Parts: sequence; C-alpha cells; structure tokens
Amino acid sequence: MLLMSGLWLLGAGPSLVLAPELLLDPWQAHRLLTHALGHKALPGLLLSLLLLPTLGWRQECHLGTLRFLHASTLLALASGLMAVLLAGLGVSSAAGGCGYMPVHLAMLAGQGYNGVRRPRGALPPWLLPWLLLALTPLLSSEPPFLQLFCGLLAGLAWTPLWAALDEQMLQKGIQASLLEGPVQGPESPLRLSKSSVSSLRLQQLERMGFPTEQAVVALAATGRVEGAVSLLVGGEVGTEALVTQGRGGPTHPEGPGPP
Repeated sequence: MLLMSGLWLLGAGPSLVLAPELLLDPWQAHRLLTHALGHKALPGLLLSLLLLPTLGWRQECHLGTLRFLHASTLLALASGLMAVLLAGLGVSSAAGGCGYMPVHLAMLAGQGYNGVRRPRGALPPWLLPWLLLALTPLLSSEPPFLQLFCGLLAGLAWTPLWAALDEQMLQKGIQASLLEGPVQGPESPLRLSKSSVSSLRLQQLERMGFPTEQAVVALAATGRVEGAVSLLVGGEVGTEALVTQGRGGPTHPEGPGPP
C-alpha cells in the first residue's frame, strides 16, 4: 500500500503503464509486472488500496505471505501478457493502463471457482469477481475494461493450481502435526491422533456441530480454531484420514462381529 501510494505521489504511473509498443525494448519489459503497482488516476489508486486490506488480507491469511506474493506476481505477469497479446492483435483498448485491480480480479476468480462451499445466504464465490468487473469501470477509468477482463481470465486459467495449492497446504499442515508419530507406508491411510491437537479447541469445534474426525484434521492442519473453521466451512477437509484416540485404535472402533 505504501509503495503504491508513494509511486502515485511521485507521478511514476505513466512510466509503469502497460504499453506494448515499449516492450520491444528489453529495458521496458519490467512493465509486464510493474503495471500492477502504478496508478495515474486517484480513483483507481483508492479502489486498489480499499481492496488490499479486505480481499488481500484474507487471501494472504489463507495462502501465507510468501505464497500470496508469488501468486500476485505470477497473476500480474499473466494478465499483462494477455493484454499485450490482445493489443498485438489490434485491440488497442486492452493496453495503456495500469493498476492492481486485474490482480484482485485474478485472485478472486481463481479461488472462487475452487469448489469452496459458502454459508447459507451468501453470494456464490464465483459471482464476486464478475460483479467487481462490472462495477470497477463505474468507479474508475483505469485500468481499461479489457485489461480487467484479462486479469479475470488469468485467474480462471490458474484455477487447477489454486486447488492443488490448497491441498498441498492442508497435507503439509497435517504431516507437520505427525512428526512425532510412527512412520507410515506410502499406501497406508493417514492416521491422526486426537492427542496431537488441543482438546479444548477440539471441543469448541465439536460444540459448533462439526464431526470429530474432520475437526481433528482441520486443527492438525491449522492449529487454530479460526483456521479450522475456515477449512471446515469451505468443505476442504475430506474423510480419508483415520483418527485415533491416542497412538492406538480409531476413535470409533468397530465392535465384534456377529456371532
């Protein structure tokens, strides 16, 4: 936020504009990335800054700071390349703009189509980027509409990677909680012990109505009630893990078979 504000106060926006004709000069290739940081108009800057502490903060909490920065950089590059390609095909209105809004749209689009469940009565996640795409031109003249659309398309193209990233983060969190447990074979189901998570936090989740097995998995992945609730509400916790009471049998062991 400080960087964007500083660049605008210094009047650096025009030097960061996504101008395809300048990309033929190797010294201008930086515009494929820096176009997301530059702003020429105050409404565009205010809109980007308004969404950073709301949308950006939630995304950073979900992905982690490093992954959030990597994703933002890649999506800025992807949206910039799409805009340059359209401009090269003769669609001049796809270039000549700057601003962080394409990255906001890309992040929302990629995560909105990731099969995340929503609370009853809330808007579908996939609808939010389209609403923002329609409202942004009414609030600010930059970036151009086609550049915004390129950002949204870049996010949709990365949807499978969002799903893989979420799954990777969940599995890493679970495996980290099992470092003291016995080594398991690659073909065996993942075993989680109830003792590996806070019993108090587990009781909180159980009182909220979440199944014990899934609550244990979510707590093992995040370590926090808030993060576990986010995973559980989002439907990101499967039923593949085998939850045990201690280091022994499962939480709901089967009784003896029929006589």
